[in-house]
Amino acid sequence: MEYKIAVIPGDGIGVDVIREAVRSLDKIGEVYGHQFHKVERLVGGCCIDAYGVPIQPETLELCRECDAILFGAAGGPKWDHLPRAQRPESGLAALRRGFNLFCNLRPAKLYPDLRENSPLKNEVLDRGLDRTALLTADAAEPKSCADYRAAGLPCRAAVKGPGSVAAGMKWLQSLNAIIIDPVRCPETAAEFTGYEYLRDARTGEVTNAWPDADNHHIDAVRYALESVWRRRGS
Repeated sequence: MEYKIAVIPGDGIGVDVIREAVRSLDKIGEVYGHQFHKVERLVGGCCIDAYGVPIQPETLELCRECDAILFGAAGGPKWDHLPRAQRPESGLAALRRGFNLFCNLRPAKLYPDLRENSPLKNEVLDRGLDRTALLTADAAEPKSCADYRAAGLPCRAAVKGPGSVAAGMKWLQSLNAIIIDPVRCPETAAEFTGYEYLRDARTGEVTNAWPDADNHHIDAVRYALESVWRRRGS
């Protein structure tokens, strides 16, 4: 069979990872008789350096013509001084929006000798890492939920409806602390620290409503912890 693959190494370790991924892809083609027609594009900091933008419109169009996208990583300290909308990660965000991608699947395996180095608490590790744990997806994308289920992955839509945002935000506000590593998760840290109540468009006064914009990371946390904050008495 023949496939057209968009290859996007991106920045930093992404270049090394994709180089080896392409080698693996070539070996698969050799062993199983497949042909992979690879087209490489720039996205992220490398694209900013070359063209002044984190992603070019023609890259999105090319990706739509492909059977799959092989993406490495985006970002690095070199571009941290740029405004948020112009940073390398905006290129990755454009890809996600363009293809309705909203969930990372990252299988986890804990080796006993590395238990003490895990960032997870012991009570979590004692329960074991379940690769079949239920995925909670954005209910605004029912097709994506169906696609995951069709692939054999247990997926359900996040509970939405009147008051769900306010309830989730009220629970987040009730926590003693929300700890985010600004080095490992700069976009998440920026979103949580910059999120504000809506302002009245006419008077400019602060209201008690929450804006449904620039809150993708916050939504992801609410969805992932639904079973906790919806529990009676929480």
